[in-house]
Amino acid sequence: MSARRQFWLFQTLGWSAFVGALLLPWLGALPLRSMLIAKAPLIGAGVGVTLLLRLFYRELLQRGARSWVLVASVVVASYAAAIAWSDIADWTSRVVMHAGEHTSLIRLSFDRFGGTWYCALVLIAWSLLYFGLTQYRALGAARERSLQSESLAREARLEALRYQVHPHFLFNTLNAISTLVVEVRTAEAAGMISQLSDFLRLTLSGDGEAEIPLAEEVKFARQYLEIERVRFGDRLAVTIEIAPEIESLRVPALILLPIVENAVRHAIERNERGGRIAIRASLHGDALHLSVSDDGPGENATSSAGSGIGLSNTRARLHQLFGTRQAFRWKSLQNGGSQYLIEIPARDGARSRPQLVHA
Repeated sequence: MSARRQFWLFQTLGWSAFVGALLLPWLGALPLRSMLIAKAPLIGAGVGVTLLLRLFYRELLQRGARSWVLVASVVVASYAAAIAWSDIADWTSRVVMHAGEHTSLIRLSFDRFGGTWYCALVLIAWSLLYFGLTQYRALGAARERSLQSESLAREARLEALRYQVHPHFLFNTLNAISTLVVEVRTAEAAGMISQLSDFLRLTLSGDGEAEIPLAEEVKFARQYLEIERVRFGDRLAVTIEIAPEIESLRVPALILLPIVENAVRHAIERNERGGRIAIRASLHGDALHLSVSDDGPGENATSSAGSGIGLSNTRARLHQLFGTRQAFRWKSLQNGGSQYLIEIPARDGARSRPQLVHA
């Protein structure tokens, strides 16, 4: 059931129960029609103010308000809405009663169930139920995203072999190793074999975690570039700038590899002089920024910006993990190079929490 339909179902059931509670004490004492007329202004005004509260609460949740802000907002908004509710209901009731010659029912409308404090308690209860429903949907959505992201992480490992470690890459790597052996550069050949082995081991191993520490993700990208450095030699320069205090933050597993591989193909392989690839990570408030940039011909990457298989997979995984709380952009730099920028919530295992899906 969609969030909208679920909200209206609970809204209808809740207000129906409220009407029943209002009428129950008067059953048998007055005709049902008269009681409904007496309570209609109170119910109508109450439904209206809860719809306004819903819009206000959704705005708070979308802005990621802290818990204490939500609690304070519920108390203040409920009391303010209660004043409006009771005043509107009082005025509407008197108009309806006088117009319909039911002046004897005015006392019934508010003596027992009127008053701002009573209205405020009702609205606070409604608010708690609203946030409970929202959190319940958020937890369900988080579980679904977790399953989907784990599946995408496993697919990414397979795609790393199929697309990133494609036959062309393996051929060039093995050919470079063969050249080192022929030139009796055994130490370098052994080192490259070890790097290739580590690369393949990291690609295939692991327990399918959707997110890993940033330090581990950077290590994986570094090993990939070390292998490529044997191919390109001095043509490939690498810069990695990661502050130690953010290395423990969690990032999607293998999120950098397709971007780094794309930079190698477009900025290094196609340029006789080679170039530089820079990987950077920085913290901006509650957002973690990851960037992969190069100084190659930026226009060559335009056609592949977000359209390749690996990059499309990256975009899909970010959406599954973070919904609208992420961004994946490409831009051409002034020096002719290219830059991919990923923005995701900065979090570790303790701070991770599900994204709210608002009712």
